[in-house]
Amino acid sequence: MREFSQRRRVVIATGGGIVTRPENMALLAATGRLIYLDRPLELIAAANLTGRPLLGGDNSRLHRLYEVRKPLYERYAHDRVLNQYPLERV
Repeated sequence: MREFSQRRRVVIATGGGIVTRPENMALLAATGRLIYLDRPLELIAAANLTGRPLLGGDNSRLHRLYEVRKPLYERYAHDRVLNQYPLERV
């Protein structure tokens, strides 16, 4: 994370779990604007997650992760973008 935080004028798309580590979020916040792509849980659950071993098949884990991470994204984000489009458009 430190390596990326030194770059300027870039977009960094992180993994979902990064928000659970305050030190990572502090580095990102010091680097620039944090934009939360807010996608409804129903649309995430409907996506093909077979390439995501931790999420594929069992939506209960997805629901738990969403409940834990959503408030963190809301806390740290400078901006929020509601994302209700098909994945091909995102």
